[in-house]
Amino acid sequence: MLACRLALPALFCLALAAPAAAQDAPAPGAAPEAYLKEEFGDWDLICAVANVNGAEEERCQIAQLLRDGEDTTVAEVRVLRLPEGERGAAIATVTTPLGTLLPPGLALAVDGGEPAVYPFSFCSQRGCVSRIGLTAEDVLALQRGARATLTMIPVATPDSPVTLDVSLTGFTAGYQNVTIVERDEINN
Repeated sequence: MLACRLALPALFCLALAAPAAAQDAPAPGAAPEAYLKEEFGDWDLICAVANVNGAEEERCQIAQLLRDGEDTTVAEVRVLRLPEGERGAAIATVTTPLGTLLPPGLALAVDGGEPAVYPFSFCSQRGCVSRIGLTAEDVLALQRGARATLTMIPVATPDSPVTLDVSLTGFTAGYQNVTIVERDEINN
């Protein structure tokens, strides 16, 4: 089961979970039941039906679990699209383990290019979260790329950064199916 690791409002707190029985109604204010709608290469399209301005709407994002050399899940990346005209094209939310050294931030590089470093926003019981604003150029680089890397530094071993591969196989197809969300839906 994939635990919900997003630090976004309940609307986007999508997780893979065992389906609830049809008669089990979610508690008021609970996160909507999430489901894996489709797979695009190494990216999963995770969706949930949520109440948006009084109407039931399906909301979807793409996600990928990042694993170390021992096939242990270490981090998660989720991507939401923003409407045209926003300062960015998308938001990537990366959740890393507790025990990540925060001041150096999180480095993202595509196909061995120069890494961009992003700050962590906060940590919770589920991990440390970095929200990355992606420009149209960043999204295009991800769509054209084959592999990205995320590098973080553990508190316990600050001289040994951990670099995780992010497969970009299926990113373009998955991204085209991501729900476009309004910025105020994310910041609530």
